[in-house]
Amino acid sequence: DLNLPDSLGFEMDSDIDLSDVVMRNSNNLSVSAHRGQYGNDYPENTIVAYTVATENQFDYIETDVRFTSDGIAVICHDDTINRTARYANGDELTSPVYVSQNTYTYLSQFDYGIYKGSTYAGTPRLTFDDVCKFAKFYNTKVNIDLKTNTSANILTAINIVKKYGLSNYVKWTVDNPNTVRAILAVLPKSVVRLGAWTPSETTVDNVLTLISEYPNADIGIDVYVGNTSDEIFESIQSHALTCSIYCENSTHLTRGVMNGATEVTCNNVLPYATLKDYYDSL
Repeated sequence: DLNLPDSLGFEMDSDIDLSDVVMRNSNNLSVSAHRGQYGNDYPENTIVAYTVATENQFDYIETDVRFTSDGIAVICHDDTINRTARYANGDELTSPVYVSQNTYTYLSQFDYGIYKGSTYAGTPRLTFDDVCKFAKFYNTKVNIDLKTNTSANILTAINIVKKYGLSNYVKWTVDNPNTVRAILAVLPKSVVRLGAWTPSETTVDNVLTLISEYPNADIGIDVYVGNTSDEIFESIQSHALTCSIYCENSTHLTRGVMNGATEVTCNNVLPYATLKDYYDSL
């Protein structure tokens, strides 16, 4: 049984009028729990985090897919496991351990929950199969941040999605136009967002090119609000592109949504849940 904390440690900025944000966005906000986080109390990218996010009815759980040296699709945000992995006694790893340079068996010896406290001791490293099984069981959607551009790895990830019948229940977020093409070559009606940490007009042009190449797909742009200029937001809106944003705070939320974003991903989803409540009440 999971009991939510009384406070998630996040307060909305006092100058934000959510009703104004709502009216600018046509009742069409989609919310992803970044790494499954509902607040910051749970170990990220774990079943416990995904469960809490799912029970609180967020549209997507967002997950990060990387590949081990022996080709296993595992869930890890960083290129190393050091930030979230610990030895069984809770001690930190002293040297960098890269996902891509180690086998799944080696990576599985570590604890991936105890860094958030002894309550989560024994939490395992998840595979992408695990996440898809979870999504199938809970009937929830998955926002896949695919952190690979290798053809074989892309195909492996696609095949896992297909194995669980989730082709119509996932959104792919990738950083390379050719990765978009690789996904759409197999799943031509997929939802795909071309992401850029610091988007430019080139990013916008790449999305427009992909839309022209794959008219049956749902293709949009994914940006980090903190690095997105007003000019780029204006360009995204002028081309009527679907805009997904990654936010770190409620100021980002307001700026992104007021600039036409309809999809939101964040580490702490409480303010987005509040915003979604406004939408649902209209």
